[in-house]
Amino acid sequence: MRIRGLVFGAIALCSILAAAGPASAEDEAQWLRYPAISPDGGTVVFSSRGDLWSVPATGGRATQLTVHEGHDFMPVWSPDGKKIAFASDRYGNYDIFVMAATGGEATRLTFHSASDYPASFTPDGEHVLFSSGRLDAQSMVGYPRRGSQPELYSVAISGGMPKQVLTTPAIYAVWDSAGKRMVYSDEKGLEMDWRKHDNSSFARDVWLYDATTGEHTQLTEFGADDRQPVWAPEEDVIYYLSERDGTFNVWSLPLDEPSQATQITDHDTNPVRFLSISDTGDLCYGYDGAIYIRPAGADASRRLDITIAADDRFNDVVLTDVARGITDFALSPDGSEIAFIARGEIFVTSTKYGDTRRITNTPEQERSISFHPKGRGLLYASERDGSWNIYRTDLTDDDEPNFFNATAFVEKPVVVTELETFQPHYSPDGKEVAYLEERTALKVLNLASGENRTILPGDLNYSYADGDQWYQWSPDGKWFLVEFLSPSRWSSEVGLIPSSGDGELINITKSGYEDAVPRWAFKGEAVFWFTDRHGERQQSGWPSKYDVYAAFLTQEAWDRFNLSEAEFEQLKEKEKDEKKDADEKKEEGDDKKTKGKKGKADAADDSAAKKDDEIELPDPVDFDLEGIEDRTVRMTLHSARIADAQITPDGEKVLYLARFEKGFDLWVYEPRKKEVKLLAKLNAEDADDLVLDEDGKKAFILADRQLKSVEVDGGKMKPVSLEAKMELDPAAEREYLFEHAWRQTREKFLLVDMGGVDWDLYRAAAAGDQLRYFPAQHPASCFARVGLFGLSAAE
Repeated sequence: MRIRGLVFGAIALCSILAAAGPASAEDEAQWLRYPAISPDGGTVVFSSRGDLWSVPATGGRATQLTVHEGHDFMPVWSPDGKKIAFASDRYGNYDIFVMAATGGEATRLTFHSASDYPASFTPDGEHVLFSSGRLDAQSMVGYPRRGSQPELYSVAISGGMPKQVLTTPAIYAVWDSAGKRMVYSDEKGLEMDWRKHDNSSFARDVWLYDATTGEHTQLTEFGADDRQPVWAPEEDVIYYLSERDGTFNVWSLPLDEPSQATQITDHDTNPVRFLSISDTGDLCYGYDGAIYIRPAGADASRRLDITIAADDRFNDVVLTDVARGITDFALSPDGSEIAFIARGEIFVTSTKYGDTRRITNTPEQERSISFHPKGRGLLYASERDGSWNIYRTDLTDDDEPNFFNATAFVEKPVVVTELETFQPHYSPDGKEVAYLEERTALKVLNLASGENRTILPGDLNYSYADGDQWYQWSPDGKWFLVEFLSPSRWSSEVGLIPSSGDGELINITKSGYEDAVPRWAFKGEAVFWFTDRHGERQQSGWPSKYDVYAAFLTQEAWDRFNLSEAEFEQLKEKEKDEKKDADEKKEEGDDKKTKGKKGKADAADDSAAKKDDEIELPDPVDFDLEGIEDRTVRMTLHSARIADAQITPDGEKVLYLARFEKGFDLWVYEPRKKEVKLLAKLNAEDADDLVLDEDGKKAFILADRQLKSVEVDGGKMKPVSLEAKMELDPAAEREYLFEHAWRQTREKFLLVDMGGVDWDLYRAAAAGDQLRYFPAQHPASCFARVGLFGLSAAE
């Protein structure tokens, strides 16, 4: 489990994971993007379903130009109208391709590992201008910071090495007919293309570059976003897209009086995108998923009626292997099986045999998986019916002890409400379920009575991203360890609070540093957590390196921890002898009981059977919190980028996933010996979870979305054998992803009224059948239309 709740960052709202959906024999085309009108004004090429299509400028039936499974988009015309350049990710990242305007084989022009996006042809038609984040000038403040902001390049259509035209981030660059002046959009920062109402210092502007003098002149004013300029036929005026009236529309700007810009179109609600122009001045653009033409000199634009006829490219349902895409897992209480989540579905696999069973089958995602204390139930959250809710799946056949090969199990709702509820965990006795309500409030549901109680109110935390909160039941079920915000500063602290809901929150750390993800150790007599009190911080002020700290809740546990090696060995021998004596006395007592009448023995058996239904919990720990700061100790010898950590049940080893060089590896520290060593070389780019089995003999690790097991003694590592194949319905999944992102934004945006935006209207505008046509390789496309990325604090 990566240390949560400490680092801000961009929240990825969605990822379109599957190919475009099927088309019927003849569909009215929807969601047409990147339209580009030909120089003679007779044809429009556009992108739809990941391919390029052409249609007469009067509308009608479109002709498919590309058929590759890669994503083809951003077409631009050559000056003579005979060729089209476009971007395609056929070889991984986006490269520039060129093909005949009537269709045919496409020729690849660029081969760099950076993504390349075409802007226009040069006036002679022999080169293609494109933007790419390859190499900044050494005079740039961020040099060398490849990929942050692009530079402008040119590549010959006959092939060869591209040449850098400008190191300036020049987007949508277009030369005039003489090749002396260039208009382009700038890019001041990393703000995404689809954001709306970006009235800030990041907002784009339109510039003019004079190749003769090397001078750059800003044509639009700072403030509203201005972008994608094109030359009017006389080249004394440019047209461009501007948001200065509140939404993107087409504007014109005379070069001799840039301040006298004039609005040309008056669309509202949705933005105008993808502006192009013919040699005669016909404007072409996209609006609300459709293509519009505004003939030169006309007072109004006309929407093109376009139909598409194409066979299905992919099956409605596809068999997909998701074994290398695991995002979460849980180990069963007896260690015999692992429940894991891949692509939002729950699977269970045998740790010994690798047999795997799929448990859930929904378009929506499941997450936060955990086992019932007896191992015959799974608890999880799922985003269904307009809300995150909590469900359980239980085995129903007494002859089937495990999920991995079970044939009989049933799902039941646990908490279903309009409120957001997730991150559920059974109590140690299995009689209650703890969960988060509305992302920050910790609550407990009694399964028998159905009554809820609040443990920690929501105002003691703030959630930036789902999953960034933390709590854990104590082994005896009497307490919770929680992470909460300090009342005096914006940092997390570790606290203890009774599970009854009646007691006060006790601050364990009181450090002023970031203290996060607390867990129980030493049979409930100690807790440990992650802290940045010794680690370095990033320039932003947020921590980048952590240590593991522990606090001992009893003096006895603290004294035991501080014994020398010799003293500890003596103590273990003594405890071993005492246990042996106790076992012998117990056996003698059992023998005497069995000599009684048979009826008494039967009664004892019945009593034992009843007790089997109950889960035996450890005795409650009598906490001694006075002076706990003197019983707090650093459990790692060095600060590091730590992804997760665990302490073995005997407290003798601290295992942690840390990154020092190329990737995350598994390290072990023995506090009593003061020794640290590399236990297993993972070299993982990404590491998430580290879980120990009940005896602390084996560690299970989720790294690079795959499961591995490591023997704690010796460090022998091997992958967890499993299979995870599923029948995927891409269209249903995309519908869910849209709903998830729309709801996520509504629930978490900083203004309750969504900044005055009619959020329901935008959902209705984009939901439904059109979701079938979003290309798999363009993740933001499905949400650009509804403006999911179009809100700002200024609205």
